[in-house]
Amino acid sequence: MIETVIFDMDGILVDSEPFWRKAKVNAVAKFGGNITEQHAYQSTGLRIDEIANYWIRYCDLDPACSQDLADAILDEVIGQIKTQGQLLPGVKESLESLAQADLKIGLASSSPLRLIEAVMDTFDLRKYFSVYVSAEHQTYGKPHPQVYLYAAEQLKTEPHHCLAIEDSVNGLIAAKAARMTAICVPEPGQETNPRFGIADIKLASLAEFSTSEEVQKILGA
Repeated sequence: MIETVIFDMDGILVDSEPFWRKAKVNAVAKFGGNITEQHAYQSTGLRIDEIANYWIRYCDLDPACSQDLADAILDEVIGQIKTQGQLLPGVKESLESLAQADLKIGLASSSPLRLIEAVMDTFDLRKYFSVYVSAEHQTYGKPHPQVYLYAAEQLKTEPHHCLAIEDSVNGLIAAKAARMTAICVPEPGQETNPRFGIADIKLASLAEFSTSEEVQKILGA
């Protein structure tokens, strides 16, 4: 029985993945590298320090720039969310339906806490979440399950009683490795990626969440 639903944030709650891709391209260029937005998909779902180090290795940049590169990416993403960000379709409706069903709601994100709190405040989402945790200070980020296991512990729920909602392959691997039921909502352009086949359910968007018979069956509705 599902007792708790744990959301990823980027690409699930807020349409931030395009901001991440642009920020990676722009920040890497500032430090002498050259990547495209298509390349930027390769680090989707990773922690900010891992993203910086990934592109440092890829572009053979000076490892000493790791923190500055991470800060440049994060600053641009936060700025874009505050000025142009939008909640994705179905987010408020899904959160409202889960709250009415008396299910616990959490968030487990690879993004730094600074970005999580910016999203919570910008879109007035704090009231829905009992717990929100970042992999920022965990030993391992996604695709390791640590952040999901920590969120479940904070929510006082056994992992196999949790439903995770993810948009990235790395996040989906993390959720399944934590022994959680998992829904994937692939970012546009990634729907045909066969690696999403490990999800229990695949939705086109959260707008389908409250009407999907498969989802309602899992939730025991």
